Amino acid sequence: MSLQEQAIHLIRQKGPVIPSNISKELGQNILMTSAILSEMVSNKTLRISSTKIGGSPLYYLAEQESRLQDFSSNLQEKDNRAYERIRMQKVIRDSEQEPLMRVSLRAIKDFVRPLNVTVENEKILFWKWYLTSPEEAEKLIREKLGVVVAEPIDSKPVQEPKKEDKISPAKAEPIKEEPKKEKSPEPRKFEKPSPKHKEIQRTIAPKPEETSKFIDEIMEYFSRNNIKVIEQSIIRRSSELDFIISIPTTVGNLQYFCKAKSKKKVNDGDLSSVFIQAQSKRLPALFLGKGGLTKKAEAVLASEFKGMFYKKV
Repeated sequence: MSLQEQAIHLIRQKGPVIPSNISKELGQNILMTSAILSEMVSNKTLRISSTKIGGSPLYYLAEQESRLQDFSSNLQEKDNRAYERIRMQKVIRDSEQEPLMRVSLRAIKDFVRPLNVTVENEKILFWKWYLTSPEEAEKLIREKLGVVVAEPIDSKPVQEPKKEDKISPAKAEPIKEEPKKEKSPEPRKFEKPSPKHKEIQRTIAPKPEETSKFIDEIMEYFSRNNIKVIEQSIIRRSSELDFIISIPTTVGNLQYFCKAKSKKKVNDGDLSSVFIQAQSKRLPALFLGKGGLTKKAEAVLASEFKGMFYKKV
C-alpha cells in the first residue's frame, strides 16, 4: 500500500487531521507527511481547511466536510460569534451585519458560502451556512426579501459561491378593469436650469484642478513622511485612490493598504469598507482624508478596527 493510500485509510478512520496526527502511522516526519498531504490536495484527492490547528490546516475527505464543526472551538472569539450566528440563522444578509461581523464572515471560509443575489437589477450579498441545501437557502432568502411565491420557481440551484443567482419576485396577473375615461395630462414643460441650478451642479462635480490638487497633497504627505508607493490605482476621478505603501519604522519598512479619499466627513461605513479591503490583502490600513471623523467613526476606530489609522491631510 502506498503512502497516499495509507493516508486516505487513516483519514477515513480518524476524520479531518493535521500532519502530526498521522505522521507516526505513516512512518514519516511531519514535514514529509505535510508534503504528501499537500500533493493529495493538488490532485483533489483531499480537501484543505482555512481553519488552523496550531498553525496547521486540516486535511479531510469531501464526505467529511460536516465534521469540520468539531474544530470550531479553534476559531478566534470574534470569528466564533460569526460561526454561531450563521449556524443558527442558516442565511444572513451581509449589509445588515455590523462591520466586525462582516469581516469575520469572510474569515470563516470553511463554514459559510457567499450567495450573490440579483433582485430588480440590485445585487445583494447573502451568506449561507455551508451545510444548508441550495433549496433551503433559496427559500430563506425569499422570505428575507419578502418574496411570496405560490408555485415552485424554475431556477438553477445555488451551488458555486462565484456564480450569481437571480431571484425575481413572482409576477401576479393584474386584474383587468374597465378603462376610465380621463383627460390626457398636459405634457410637462421642462425649463432650462436657472443660473442658481448651474452653480449647484458645478459645486457637486469636482473640478479637474481640485482633484489634481488632492493627488498633489497625498504625494506631498508621502514625501514628507518618507513613505514609498509600491502600487497605485485611481478609483474615482482622482478623488479616491488606493495604494500599497511602504512605511519606515524602527524595525524596518512595513507595508500598508492605504485609502485616500477627498471626503470632508468620514463615517463608520467608510472605515468599515477600508478595513475589509485591508483584511482581504492581509495588511494593516491607513486612511487619508480631507476632513474629520464622525463621532461614531471615532468610537469604532478606537474599539473595533485594530491596526487601522486615520490621518487628515
